[in-house]
Amino acid sequence: MYDDTITLDRLEPTERAVISAIRRWRDYPETVPCRVLPRTVREQIAALVAFLWRTDPYAVNVGVIVEQELRLFEVQLLYAISEQLAGKTITTAEIIAWWFPASEQSQAREALQAIGDTLRSAGVSIVSADWVRDYFQSMTLRRVRRRSESSTSTTPPEYAEPVSAMIH
Repeated sequence: MYDDTITLDRLEPTERAVISAIRRWRDYPETVPCRVLPRTVREQIAALVAFLWRTDPYAVNVGVIVEQELRLFEVQLLYAISEQLAGKTITTAEIIAWWFPASEQSQAREALQAIGDTLRSAGVSIVSADWVRDYFQSMTLRRVRRRSESSTSTTPPEYAEPVSAMIH
């Protein structure tokens, strides 16, 4: 069972490189050299994050480069890239639909597709989908359990907390 935080030290080198590219999106088109990800992929990731930021700046929540804990957005984008590489177009379409308005979804899907194509042609593999899915499911299960334990209390909750996360 996972705890509530995912940290960089738990990730594979390719996953850390993707998180670094996500966190450095503002440096685009200048990117920091990386032995794991080709420059083109880092630029494409930065462009996708910048595109989403222009569409919805509140969706883009990234940590600073030295921060160990991952943000939800970073994990979601890592998951989306992993699912794109696995060829799961329905899942990636759902993620894109969650982030982008209908008028921008086609362009966003093309951007995510380009990231996947470039990673494939470079021989870079990212297989994060399984552990990310397990992580989100464990978070959901913990929230449901906490809610059922607290439902025996007579005090109403102060706010409603969502019981689901992006699980596909």
